[in-house]
Amino acid sequence: MRGFPPLQILLLVIGFGMLAVPLARLTFGTGVEPQVEVAEVNEDRTQVRSTRLWLRWAHEPSELALRMGEVDLLEGVDLSQQPLEVDLSLEDGGVELELEAQWPDGTPNTAITVSLEPDGLERQEMTQWSDEGELDEFLTFEWK
Repeated sequence: MRGFPPLQILLLVIGFGMLAVPLARLTFGTGVEPQVEVAEVNEDRTQVRSTRLWLRWAHEPSELALRMGEVDLLEGVDLSQQPLEVDLSLEDGGVELELEAQWPDGTPNTAITVSLEPDGLERQEMTQWSDEGELDEFLTFEWK
């Protein structure tokens, strides 16, 4: 037995129509526009984060200073232990540190590695090499 062709064509057109309406809304963007609320942004985006600082070296320096601004981060710290660990607080965005070190005469050129790991951010490290027993460098760490 054969079906009635006009009825089959009508069912086919209805099926395509049911698919065409949602597809047209998706592709042409004529659906309901979502309402977006604009949140007020606080202009002061600085957030203080607890940070861990590590210092490692190949040859122990006779003098070592690491400053953030005018504050010496290593004041009162025993330099005989290695790696040297210090806890501090940093503002979001980054920090600039001044590293000064001196070694006894006859010490070959050597390296100091400074590592910073703020809570919730990736660890960054920089290695600086001494020149003739002295080192005086500014280190800039930035997080985005």
